[in-house]
Amino acid sequence: MLKIIITDFASKTPMVQARKQTCIPSVWTEDELKKLIAAIDRGSPKGKRDYAIILMACCLGLRCTDIKNLKMENFHWEDKKLVFYQSKTRQLLTLPLTPEVGWAVIDYLKYGRPKINSPYLFVKHIAPFGPFSEGDHLNQLIKRYMELAHISSLKKRRGMHSLRHTLASMLLEKDTPLSTISDILGHVDTDTTAVYLKVDIKKLKECSLDFEEVLNLSAPSHQECAESYLVYLAKKIIDNENNAIDFAYEMYKTVREHFIDEELSVWYEISEMIDDYRYGDNIGKITKEVLVTKIVEEAKKHINL
Repeated sequence: MLKIIITDFASKTPMVQARKQTCIPSVWTEDELKKLIAAIDRGSPKGKRDYAIILMACCLGLRCTDIKNLKMENFHWEDKKLVFYQSKTRQLLTLPLTPEVGWAVIDYLKYGRPKINSPYLFVKHIAPFGPFSEGDHLNQLIKRYMELAHISSLKKRRGMHSLRHTLASMLLEKDTPLSTISDILGHVDTDTTAVYLKVDIKKLKECSLDFEEVLNLSAPSHQECAESYLVYLAKKIIDNENNAIDFAYEMYKTVREHFIDEELSVWYEISEMIDDYRYGDNIGKITKEVLVTKIVEEAKKHINL
């Protein structure tokens, strides 16, 4: 006979030490990228903008926030370089402005961008015209062109950040040194970049274990522990709003490391809001009260309150 356990053991579950970077980055195949880009109507003003944005992500590996924050002054046309401070690390990054990206930006500036007085390169094409909001991660842009190109999104995270992942994996396939990839992506150290080793299937096959060895291995799964830990953190957020931001960032790291569920991607968005509030320009003028309210709302949704 089954018995219902009334005690909530999630809050009593200790934190399990898990390996960092346990998730596998979501990447695109070369064929998928070609289909995605081919689906863009480069004859329309919005299409010119979207084409330039997507090239920024898949050719230069820029984060979505950095793309939205780009200004005219970041383009050093004579030197063919793009120079800007990264929103996440606050480190200065200099990248080569490739001809394909450069001409896409010029085409947008000359024939696509609305004539508005804004320092930001990329702006919205519907009223009220202006820069993208802080919470807009442009995922709807990718989703739209995936639908047009008939690209499946099942079992994959296919937001703007996945294009950055794809650049790293393609560079790795071409035997680009990890240190060089780290410099291109603007990582502080190569440990962060090392996560992309997991998507280099060709080289991973060279490291495969003997079948007899595999039979003797027993690797415990961390997913159930991670799910319980997320519930624990969500309750901590609700019970202790003064530390909600710190607990929310811990939720983001747990989601990132375990890649539990696409529905949990909201914690990626919240982490960017936290980073912008703490370390960025806080373009959206978000207050601590607004940020905490958002975090608490999502925590309640997580445990279905």
